[in-house]
Amino acid sequence: LGNLAALTSLDLGSNTLSGMIPTEFAKLTKLEVLSFDLNRLSGSLPSEIGAMAALSRLDLSYNRMVGRLPSEIGELSNLRTLLIGANFFTGAVPIELCSLWDMELNIFLGDYCESDNINGGGLTCSAAPSCCRGC
Repeated sequence: LGNLAALTSLDLGSNTLSGMIPTEFAKLTKLEVLSFDLNRLSGSLPSEIGAMAALSRLDLSYNRMVGRLPSEIGELSNLRTLLIGANFFTGAVPIELCSLWDMELNIFLGDYCESDNINGGGLTCSAAPSCCRGC
């Protein structure tokens, strides 16, 4: 996977993939679009995601991912769209993501918010409510 250094777009959606996202994806530093939507991915989002500097769109929606979003996601200065709804993430939206808000970042956490709890998965907007669109 790391040998695909020139790859700019990768859509792995709707493939019934399971398991965790391999950390080797961080080697794809020219990747602008990464879609893992509608799979069965589990585990947490690897902190190595922060090394994917060119990433402008990340779609992790409709999986079984858990845990906190890593603060390293805030290092993605080109990120414009983050789709993470319909997972089981917990904790607050990392404040580092809010630094990208000035760059018109759109974060779609789920179909609804109830008491700052996104999609019943335990991800809250309370630490950074301005970061949460779709709430």
